[in-house]
Amino acid sequence: MTNQQDHLPMAVSMALAGAFFLSVMNMLSKWLGATMGPVEITFWRNAIALIPLVLGLFILRKTYLFRTARPFGQFWRAAIGTLGIVLAVWSLEYLSLSESIAYGFTAPLFVVLLSMPLLGERVGWRRILATVIGFSGIFIILGQSPLALTFNMGAVIALAASFCNALVMISLRWLGRTENSITTVFYFLGFGLIGTAIAMPFLATLVPASDHGWILALGIVGLLSLLFKTESYRRGAAAVVAPISYVLILMAGFWDWLVWGAVPGWHVWVGAAVIMTSNLFILYREHTLNKAEHLRSD
Repeated sequence: MTNQQDHLPMAVSMALAGAFFLSVMNMLSKWLGATMGPVEITFWRNAIALIPLVLGLFILRKTYLFRTARPFGQFWRAAIGTLGIVLAVWSLEYLSLSESIAYGFTAPLFVVLLSMPLLGERVGWRRILATVIGFSGIFIILGQSPLALTFNMGAVIALAASFCNALVMISLRWLGRTENSITTVFYFLGFGLIGTAIAMPFLATLVPASDHGWILALGIVGLLSLLFKTESYRRGAAAVVAPISYVLILMAGFWDWLVWGAVPGWHVWVGAAVIMTSNLFILYREHTLNKAEHLRSD
């Protein structure tokens, strides 16, 4: 009989694949942002990703996965998740990929703060201190002192996107108790497509023919990143799988250099390192506390 440990190599491989496809999606989003708006990009990403997913479920005769016991929860996750994607894409108009990804790493820090009022979870002083230290990484990325802080539009938008991602993480904890992960992906893409379609008549622009292939690629890699990430969490423990997402900062730095000829400054790497270290400590504490609670219940 197999256990989660047996699936660990596959979980790690899938997490790495998911991170790679996500990095490509981010790169394509920034590339297309030169001629398209963030709502447009999100609309096409959802539309193109949804088609193969729906066809696949029909071909595999798994249409039962279209059913959900929590339609309101799925709507909430899709609405806040879609808003987060729009904001993340928008931030790329002001930031490099590396900077946007570094700010995005603050999502688990927001989860710690939100889990107290929204989930009623008790958070100890160690995790709160780690969260405060983690947020200090924002000022390092900005290259500014908290006492001499000036407004940075890109940073504000990226942090708003990260806050939305934190709300998504919390909603997935709730949905994951009863909902299949493929069902959640379907409703995320479906509701997100409807929401952005409503805005398209007011925001759509004429897409150059040269961008059609890139738009198709955007949707495909977007779907692959969702599926690989979802499956990696199914096969492996979060304490092992979650830190793998930090390779995104390296991939983002590579795309910044290859496509735009930009090399992230030292402050981006140091700030990202501070945020990532805080996240890893929080993840370690949660894993330790969950393990201790499990032993007490045996």
